[in-house]
Amino acid sequence: MEQITAGEIVVETSGFFTRRHRMMAGSARLGDLTIGLGSAVSFVDGQGRQVRMGRAARLSGTYEMWAEGQARASARGIFPRGVEIQFGGARFLLQPASRFRDWELATESGDVLLTVGRGGWGQPPWMTVHAPLALELLAFAYFLALMQWRAARLRNG
Repeated sequence: MEQITAGEIVVETSGFFTRRHRMMAGSARLGDLTIGLGSAVSFVDGQGRQVRMGRAARLSGTYEMWAEGQARASARGIFPRGVEIQFGGARFLLQPASRFRDWELATESGDVLLTVGRGGWGQPPWMTVHAPLALELLAFAYFLALMQWRAARLRNG
């Protein structure tokens, strides 16, 4: 998949039982993250390449991303303190920023690559890319932020 260098990404959401999160950089569609009932989660980029995401095991705190039958990334951690992501032989940390509404993806050395914002009150979710990163990693970080927001909503009623 491609590298995203910098810029703002708006996420257009649609659907009820199956939610689609379309990632747009200006007028360019980067890809669609689709979350179905149960554990069916997939990301299809603008060229039609697909990766799947989800829990490694039903009651596990580990999430994985697969493409062509191969594990491409894994994430493990205790929400809401942060999640360690292994991707492409490197480690990243997805951690809360700004009162847990936004999340930041950083390198091991602390350089922030991506901010994921929840939106709200009629505003769509958004992302800001601060430094080059793989589109697959961006989609996985967004998926993990969604899982955190969902868990927080269930905890808080």
